Amino acid sequence: MVDVEVKRDRIVIRYKGKKWDWILEPRYWRNTLLWSALLVLFPLISYFVSPILLNTVITANLYAAIAIPPCFDDRRYGTDELRSQFFHRGGGYTAALLSIAYGWGPLPTLPFAIIASLISALLFSPLVIVARGLYYILLTLLLPLVFLEITFIYTDTFKGDVGLAGIKLLVDTGMVKVNFLLAAFISMFLMFLYLWVVNKVLKSRYGLIMAAINDGRRLPTGSGSTFIKSKFWLSCSPRE
Repeated sequence: MVDVEVKRDRIVIRYKGKKWDWILEPRYWRNTLLWSALLVLFPLISYFVSPILLNTVITANLYAAIAIPPCFDDRRYGTDELRSQFFHRGGGYTAALLSIAYGWGPLPTLPFAIIASLISALLFSPLVIVARGLYYILLTLLLPLVFLEITFIYTDTFKGDVGLAGIKLLVDTGMVKVNFLLAAFISMFLMFLYLWVVNKVLKSRYGLIMAAINDGRRLPTGSGSTFIKSKFWLSCSPRE
């Protein structure tokens, strides 16, 4: 049986020994909801006032979604790295080239983009694992730059800095403005989904373990730090 308890500042739900609670105090949700509502309304306003801004909204959402994973790595693992940009480009170009060659849409090309990113990660990640500190950052920066040079060398395939043309549209309603409006909301949904997943991970036990790894690297060596780290890991370990 589900037990729902409504308190002044939260809602508590209990079911089969599990407990979920949501905080209702305005200081926890007011600013988040206000800014989220503004982001959702901005594409609609742009659609009627200046439709050209929809392209800016789409680009901003995609850049934010791409930036979230590196920021997440830096926040929890304490690693400044740009290697993930290389994987994104490999998957993106794979999807784009398949769309141009075979006329496939986003959904059919998505599995191939994921596979291309995984293969590139398996092939090139060992090159940077052996490095530490500044050399690690430089090597992760080198991979995207090498891929950029490849796009310039093989211009017939990758089109260099001009960009690929002829990619099948994400949505096609027959009206350009509506297509851009729907693409803006889809990109915004993906960005919010990234934020939600990262937030859940950070608040989970796995996020606590990642924080311990990050903090452990910054602790000085010695018996004191060993005691602090062992005490922290004991607090993270499962209890009977």
